[in-house]
Amino acid sequence: MNDLTATAVAVLGWAGALVSLVTYIMVTRQRLATDTVRYQVLNMTGAALLGVSALANGALPSAVVNVIWVGIGVMAVLAMNRAFLARRLSAGAQRQRQLARAGRARLVAERDRWTALATRRSAGSGHLAHARPGQLRRRPHQPGSSRPAGRRTERTAHRRSAAPVA
Repeated sequence: MNDLTATAVAVLGWAGALVSLVTYIMVTRQRLATDTVRYQVLNMTGAALLGVSALANGALPSAVVNVIWVGIGVMAVLAMNRAFLARRLSAGAQRQRQLARAGRARLVAERDRWTALATRRSAGSGHLAHARPGQLRRRPHQPGSSRPAGRRTERTAHRRSAAPVA
């Protein structure tokens, strides 16, 4: 190995050691949670860099341990990704159920509103539905109709006839 390669390998090894130490310090001071992807990526990066340095220097046991360390990190990231996707799909399904429930509630409310309106209309005859019970039965019927005659007052009598009554 020439000097440039040896220097590069040493720099990579020191960078890996620094990343691993900084990650450990952040976890110890509770600045970084161990169940995050960020922690796993930092841990895998440090282990990979240390593994490259160990392999280049002939420290095979250390290189193997660091490769296993990276493999554990990859499995952890994949498990986190699956859990995230499962939570997201579950939340989406829950949102769809909520929307369906709200839609059904709106349909039931609309149906009930129309049913109440139809019941009110059938209880009375349209514009006469607001009349008090028995009020219309006392009025005489219009000629040739089953509807009660309107109230005839002096005011409406003179409006209907243009010619004065003699």
